[in-house]
Amino acid sequence: MLAVAGVALRQRDSVVGRPFALLVASHAAWSVLVFGSAVLDPGTRILEVGIGLAITVATVSAPAFWLLYALDVTGRRRFLTRRRYIVLGLTTAGIPVLVGLRSLGGESVLPVAAWLYWVALLLLLIWIFGLLVVGTYLLLQLAGRYRQVSYRQVGVLTVALLAPYVFSIASTLSRPTGPGETTDYLPIDVTFVGFLIAAIGFGIAINRYPIFTAFPEADHVARADVLEELTVALFILDTDDRILDANAEAVRLCEQDAESVIGTDIQDALGGLAPLPTTETTRLSLSTTDGQRRYEVTGSTVTDANDGTIGRTVLLRDITDRQTREQQLEVLTRVLRHNLRNDLDTILAHVEEIDDPGLRERIAAEIETTQRTGRKARAVETVLAASHEQRHEVDLSEIIGAVADERRQQHDGCAVTVETPRSVVVVSHEQLLRRLLTELIENGLEHATVDQPAVDVSITGADEGADPLTIVVADNGPGIPDHEFETLDAGTETPLKHGSGIGLWIVNWIVDYLGAELTFETAGDTGTTVRITLHGTPVLDSSAGE
Repeated sequence: MLAVAGVALRQRDSVVGRPFALLVASHAAWSVLVFGSAVLDPGTRILEVGIGLAITVATVSAPAFWLLYALDVTGRRRFLTRRRYIVLGLTTAGIPVLVGLRSLGGESVLPVAAWLYWVALLLLLIWIFGLLVVGTYLLLQLAGRYRQVSYRQVGVLTVALLAPYVFSIASTLSRPTGPGETTDYLPIDVTFVGFLIAAIGFGIAINRYPIFTAFPEADHVARADVLEELTVALFILDTDDRILDANAEAVRLCEQDAESVIGTDIQDALGGLAPLPTTETTRLSLSTTDGQRRYEVTGSTVTDANDGTIGRTVLLRDITDRQTREQQLEVLTRVLRHNLRNDLDTILAHVEEIDDPGLRERIAAEIETTQRTGRKARAVETVLAASHEQRHEVDLSEIIGAVADERRQQHDGCAVTVETPRSVVVVSHEQLLRRLLTELIENGLEHATVDQPAVDVSITGADEGADPLTIVVADNGPGIPDHEFETLDAGTETPLKHGSGIGLWIVNWIVDYLGAELTFETAGDTGTTVRITLHGTPVLDSSAGE
């Protein structure tokens, strides 16, 4: 028992480790005291009473620790208020107090109401027995809800807990043999057998079962019927990110049956959730049976009464249709009402002076800008149409080379350099990748303020086992203004706060559809570096050389 208690005490810092370690330690102390009282002569009445009182304390404290352990494992410790803690402590200490008073003074301690002693002792024993029953019931209920907790595990723990009590009581059973005489049914004290069974049982439980893992009851996070009716996907995880519970929408999202989902790591059941959100709300793209969908992901921590983390919840809300519709309406409306209106106003204001060469050139430039904005708007439709197509194998290096050639032809005197492996085959959307690269390279060339605009395009992470595949586009322009970033981060545009075009919006939408990550690095007025990290995009083939 001492060895098992030592192992259990190593887990005392975990969420449920402390009450379990105290439970095993109380049994270990009980076994040592019983063995010591049987082998050694106490010598004095006081020492004998002290040992007996210590045995009583160990005997009655184990059920209390058992209940606390069950409450921690099931995530119900929050219901133990300060007042309830006091009641639990006082009632548990009541038996040792009564036993100690009687051992020291006999019935003379309570000469007037000796019967009160027996009544109080009986009630307290019933209370202690109730702690055992309630703790066992909570664990059995947990076993019925979670695959990770088996009835066998609960059975092993219960047998280990009760064995010393059963064999201790059996050793004290006796029968009358004559007037005032009795004899024990068992010729020897078999309490040690109970401790042996307890040590074996606790040892098996520690080695085989997740007894130090908290499984917060789903009905204490949200009602089961409400969970199933939710149109959002809800996962309840343990501290190791294993799925403890999931509603119907979450199971559908995993494309597995409920039995297969429960108990698996969420990264295995549902790819694309790396890293998992804690308290911040994030957005990501997942490939589902309905195609590529965008989700708003919110995480929250589940804690016990002591603010210890026992798990967390992850909520995924499908915002694909809502976000796309809102952004399209906001951006396209702003394009028509702001950009086109202002540009046409400029044209109309100078139409009478068309004979002036300078003004004629200015008007031509304005018209070209307006036409380019119209082409950008049409590109949005292309992006939306392509996003619903199935992914297939494409050569990323080939796409980058083709787009670079097109931009060189469109912009005389520019430099577009490509540094990629000869071939990088991935599973993705060819049209979306082409539009993405076109917008990024075009942005770097159009807004350049130097005599020779330059854009460098490269790929990192193409080698097997390297970092995630990343497309890097760097230009030597003036950098993207801060208000453009603010508009993208906010995810919305207003009359007073908007971007200068829709190119970056197209880039942002495509990145979302691809489930990628978009980052910008602007070094003053010396240029901007854009990185598109393609999380979850496997490289099927990569050939060296440029």
